[in-house]
Amino acid sequence: TIECGGSFEDVADRIAQDGLERYFTAEELFAPESRDYDIELFFNPVRIEMHQASTIACGESGASGFDITLAMDIEHHNFGLVTPDTLLGWINPAAMDKMAAFDAERSNHFKQLYREQDGALYPRRNQKLFMITSNLDIARSDCLWYAALAE
Repeated sequence: TIECGGSFEDVADRIAQDGLERYFTAEELFAPESRDYDIELFFNPVRIEMHQASTIACGESGASGFDITLAMDIEHHNFGLVTPDTLLGWINPAAMDKMAAFDAERSNHFKQLYREQDGALYPRRNQKLFMITSNLDIARSDCLWYAALAE
C-alpha cells in the first residue's frame, strides 16, 4: 500500500503522480543511497471494519443513534503514533461486537486492540494507523483504517 493523502486533498494527486514516476524510473527501488525520502514498513497490519448493518457518523462528539462516530480530525492520525489516550471517536458499547480488526487470516482482534470507555473509543496499545478515511461511504463499504502495533 502506498499512501498519498486524503481523497479530498488536492496535493494527493501530485504525490501519487510523483510516486508513480519514481517507481517506474528507479533503477533499484529500495537502495538507501538513491532515496531522498523515508520508507516506513508496517508488519502484520489489521484492517478495521464495521459490520454492514452498522451506522457511522463523523463529528465533534458522539452522534445520537449511530453505532460509531469518528472524530472530526481522524485523518490527522494517518501514519502517526496513537497511544492508549488518543480519542479516535465515540462508540455505542453494544457496537463493539459489530467492529472487526481482521488480520491476514481473517481473525478478529478488535477487542484486543480497542476499548470503549464512557462511550469513547481508544486504542489499547500504541499503534500506527494508516489509510484512515473520514469519507463515510468508503468507511461503510471498505474499511475505516489499517493499524499496526508500534512499540
